[in-house]
Amino acid sequence: MIQKRLINNGRLCYIQIPKCGCSTMREILRKDLHWKGDVQGDFEYFAIIRDPIDRWVSGMATFFGDAVYDLNFDALVKKVWHDKHTAPQSLYLAGYEGATLFGIDRLGRLWAWLTDKGITHSFSTHKNKVNTALRAYISSSLTPEHTSHLMRFYTADVVLQARAR
Repeated sequence: MIQKRLINNGRLCYIQIPKCGCSTMREILRKDLHWKGDVQGDFEYFAIIRDPIDRWVSGMATFFGDAVYDLNFDALVKKVWHDKHTAPQSLYLAGYEGATLFGIDRLGRLWAWLTDKGITHSFSTHKNKVNTALRAYISSSLTPEHTSHLMRFYTADVVLQARAR
């Protein structure tokens, strides 16, 4: 189920995409975000998106953890989509094509946009504990063929990323 969170001002609705700053948004807007499930209505929708390869690496680390060291990496890449953390971002935005998108690497633009909308908080980036060694292992295991396969699978996400502010 796609989760959306209304912001207290009643005009904005955040579309939550796993591995795309969800913890950051919960942390900085914890007083103003309210889970509403599959909300539809006259809201201004927005979401954070992420480079598909970087998100896939992070998703693999989250889903498999240290077990990834013992798995057939080629088979993992071939399957691509293992759980919600590796599902295409475009699926979370289906029906919300007009949503304003922000790249996770440009969160300052989101903070400025929210401030312009009257949402004033001390914006910062919340950092989850990240297994950097595991993420480095997964990244370094990707061959050019793996990367091409992933990019073909995530073509719609690449388009979204290009559209992001």
